[in-house]
Amino acid sequence: MCAHDYAKSQDPSDLAAADDVDLVVCTVRVDRHFETFSPTLKAGKNFFVEWPLGKNLAEAEELLQLSRQYGVHIAAVGCQGRFDAGFRTLESILAEQRLGRILSSTVCGPAPPEGPTLKASNAYLGQIEIGGNMVTIPFGHFMDSFTRRR
Repeated sequence: MCAHDYAKSQDPSDLAAADDVDLVVCTVRVDRHFETFSPTLKAGKNFFVEWPLGKNLAEAEELLQLSRQYGVHIAAVGCQGRFDAGFRTLESILAEQRLGRILSSTVCGPAPPEGPTLKASNAYLGQIEIGGNMVTIPFGHFMDSFTRRR
């Protein structure tokens, strides 16, 4: 079975049970993380999931417990900025002290241009129970890049 066949099945358990799959990558909406890759953990497969891990602390803790229970040793949560060319260039400039010794910094940036209402395609960003919103997604990704130590 090829990756295309797994995708057509729409059942994450099929992918997790496959003998020829070593790593599952989860990049669905955060409120679907648990149902999408908990079968992966139960199958003892490694996974990579996009930030945030779960839609709330309880769900994230349960996913962590599943990874321990089923012996998954590589459980990575990825933030996009770590791979962003702009951040990598800035990281290089700062590491080489091309701007001198930086003593402090300030961050300013706009949120996406949604205005007072959200588009229907982004309505989930206004529903706290989903776990994906302007703080957990773009701000979380940015702050990971901005504050991580090299």
